[in-house]
Amino acid sequence: MITTFRTLFTVAISHGYYLKSCNDIDFVLLGDTRELLRNARVLSRVKNGVLYFLHEVDAGNNPLFSLAGATVRFRLVLLNPYFMNFTNVNVSPKRVLYYRNGSLPERFESAREVTVTRDLLSHSVVSEVRPLSLVLRDDSGHILAEEMAANAEFREARFTLNGYSGRHFMVDEGAPGSETTTWYYRDAEMLQAGGLAIVEVAIDDSFYQSKDAPIQLNIPFERKEEFLEYYVVAKGYSEEELDQVKVEEKAQGNGNNGDSKTSFERVRPEEMPPGYKGLGGMEARVALFRSEKPIPRAEAGTRKMQLLRNDETLIKSLPLPAADKPDGKIVIHISKG
Repeated sequence: MITTFRTLFTVAISHGYYLKSCNDIDFVLLGDTRELLRNARVLSRVKNGVLYFLHEVDAGNNPLFSLAGATVRFRLVLLNPYFMNFTNVNVSPKRVLYYRNGSLPERFESAREVTVTRDLLSHSVVSEVRPLSLVLRDDSGHILAEEMAANAEFREARFTLNGYSGRHFMVDEGAPGSETTTWYYRDAEMLQAGGLAIVEVAIDDSFYQSKDAPIQLNIPFERKEEFLEYYVVAKGYSEEELDQVKVEEKAQGNGNNGDSKTSFERVRPEEMPPGYKGLGGMEARVALFRSEKPIPRAEAGTRKMQLLRNDETLIKSLPLPAADKPDGKIVIHISKG
């Protein structure tokens, strides 16, 4: 008997920083999902930064088992410690991102920050207002429990989630004019293992109707945009000669990863950051060239900046911020004579 598997759906990371696929994030299935897939004879594989779910089909390409109505869950784990240097995402301490597909099964809703919790949920009170109503709700907004912070000493509310279905909860603080909502996600495994995000994919009937074109889900991340600043430390240059130096971007056609060409202007000495003269010591002059607008971070090789003196090329290809750099400040050394 020949066993045949077909792609049911895929999940990929969408990130403008990368020329091709993003391989800096790993997909790690959670325990209940591993068991679910095993029982339904569904395989999961990661290839070139894409998570594939493959289901067993018969000779007519029909599924032997259906997971319609079920939810698969996995963690996103960073493999590159510098990912946050070039990614525009702000996650509060002790929180993770939460993604799920909603009314449109083929698309993820906007990410939400959640605090991962066990069955005993401890909520640190945000508001200073007293008395303060604290309301625990489920994902649909139904009230599950209430607490009252009567005085300033009441700083933490505890709710027991035992007996409640679902994993997604919220705590509302009912301060007049300044209501706040804190989201929670119940999962002991995620709490212990950690990660950048937790992802839920609710498998819809439509997944099985797309035999020739499997559903492709994308988790979007935005790359950072920042001013690119070249500190040119020139040894042996007079002030007049340094005035002839400039930074230009060479046109790359479609090689800029979709980014428009930018220009650079020299920052006046009196407007340069304090301490810049120390870059070159007593024997060098320093010039700062700043891009006219913030430039999206991108992998090396997507843009070509040049250092020129009049029409002479001093440096054919200036470095761009590497992944391990948290900003766009780069020091360049040149000398003559």
